[in-house]
Amino acid sequence: MKTTTVINTLISLATLVLAILILVKYEKKEKYELQSKNANCKCSGHGTCDTSTGKCKCLPGWAKFDCHVSASSLKNRKSQLPQNWQFWDKYWEELLLLCPSLVDMPPEDFGFLINDASQEISTSMNRNCAPDLYSVVQKYRPACYSCK
Repeated sequence: MKTTTVINTLISLATLVLAILILVKYEKKEKYELQSKNANCKCSGHGTCDTSTGKCKCLPGWAKFDCHVSASSLKNRKSQLPQNWQFWDKYWEELLLLCPSLVDMPPEDFGFLINDASQEISTSMNRNCAPDLYSVVQKYRPACYSCK
């Protein structure tokens, strides 16, 4: 009888310790994920970080994931798009997300990338599928992902 009680007590104790270890590990993981989100949430002084999501809420007139691009510079660069881009407005936003430095890109690189993107969009429209702008941007990787 005593042996059974001791064994049951040990099993209960082991279960309790295991549950505590799992809780501690989960809490550490959750804290780490939140810290990681917030570490990536730098809003360039033009927005505030939503700590629950780790994303920036940009002030009016600022855009992009870290609020570093002014709306006026986006508008200026967008006005340099070829005339036929007026039909592909939705792809401009996608291209900006894929290529963060697009707004500051030198005119020659900008022209080549837009030309390649236009061809990809036209081809995909003819095939009734979404354009693969990611592969287009990969050609211009250094220009698209240059440090600010």
